[in-house]
Amino acid sequence: MITGLELLNEVNDRLGWPQIETLEGSSDPTSEQRKLINLLNRVLRSLDAGADWPLLREEGDLIVTPAETGSAKFFTANGDDTIINMDSTIGFDVSYKERAIQIGSHNTVYRIKKVVTTRTVDLNRIWLGDDDAGLTDEQTYQIVQDRYALPTDFARPNGKWSSFFSPYGIKYVDPEKFLQVRRDRGNSILIGEPEIFTVWGLAPDGNSRMIHFDPWPDNQYMYTYTYQKIHPEILYDNDRILYPHTHIGMIIEAVLYLANRDYENAEKMDLLLRDFVMEFNKQRGQPELTEARMRLSPSGEHRQLERMKWLRGTRKIDWGDYFDRSDKVGFF
Repeated sequence: MITGLELLNEVNDRLGWPQIETLEGSSDPTSEQRKLINLLNRVLRSLDAGADWPLLREEGDLIVTPAETGSAKFFTANGDDTIINMDSTIGFDVSYKERAIQIGSHNTVYRIKKVVTTRTVDLNRIWLGDDDAGLTDEQTYQIVQDRYALPTDFARPNGKWSSFFSPYGIKYVDPEKFLQVRRDRGNSILIGEPEIFTVWGLAPDGNSRMIHFDPWPDNQYMYTYTYQKIHPEILYDNDRILYPHTHIGMIIEAVLYLANRDYENAEKMDLLLRDFVMEFNKQRGQPELTEARMRLSPSGEHRQLERMKWLRGTRKIDWGDYFDRSDKVGFF
C-alpha cells in the first residue's frame, strides 16, 4: 500500500512543487505543503471504497442504559426549567445528561439538559405542569435513554440499515415513521425491549450521528454491529492510504483538481469535491476498458442436448467455442 507521504510527493511532482521530506518533526511545513495535506485528508474523508472494503471495516458495540422507574417527591414550578428531587431518591450525576424524564401523569417528555447537583437538574424546556413544592405527595417518574451516539469515524453501515441490528430483531424505519409511532401513542414514554430504530441528528458534541430506539430500553443490552469507517487522517510518514489500489489515481486527480482551485472557500470546495466523487463513482460502475466483452452463451448441458438431437439425423449443428461466435453459427 502507498503511504500518504508518497502520494503527496506524487502530487508535488505533477504540480512542479518541492518534495515533502517528512510529515513529522519540528519544522513548520510551507503553505503549499499544508495545502496539499489538508486537501488529501479532505478527499480521503469524502470517498467511499465501495462495497464493504475490509481495510475500512470496523466493529462497534452499543450498550443501552436500563430505564429507571419509581416514586419520588419533586419540586416543580410552571414556567421554570428546573426541577428538584426533594427526597434525594434519585441522585443525579453527569451520566443523566440528555436522558429523557417523565413525571407523574403528564405526557410531556423532557430532556435533562444539565445536571446542577445530585438533586437538581435543568430541563430542555420549561415545566408545563402544576406547581408542586415536593413536600408531601410522591409522583411516579421514568428516566430513560433512547438515543445513542455512533462512533465519530462512522461513515455508513456494512450493507443496508435494515440489517444493522437484524440479529437482535430490531427493525430499521425512516425518521418520519419513527416519529409517527410515537405520536400515535401520545408521545408518552413506553418502556420495553427495543423493536425499531432510526438514525437522524447529531450528538451534542456535533461530531457523531445519533441512533434512536423505540420502545425506550427497559434493560441493559449490548448490540454489536459492523460499519465502514471514515478514512483515518494522514499525520505521519508511515500512515498508509487504505483505499483500494484502483482508487489511488482518482485520489491524486482529486487533490490536483482542488489544488488548482479556491480551496480556501470550504463550501465551494465541498461542492467541487462532491461533483468530482459522483463522476468517479459513476465511471467506476462502468465496465473497465480491459474487461472482456459480454457474450450470450448456451450452457454445456444445452449444447449437449442439441448435439445429440442433430447427431441422430443427417444434419449437424456447430457447438462448443465455435457455436459462441455469432459470425460462425450455421449448419453444414
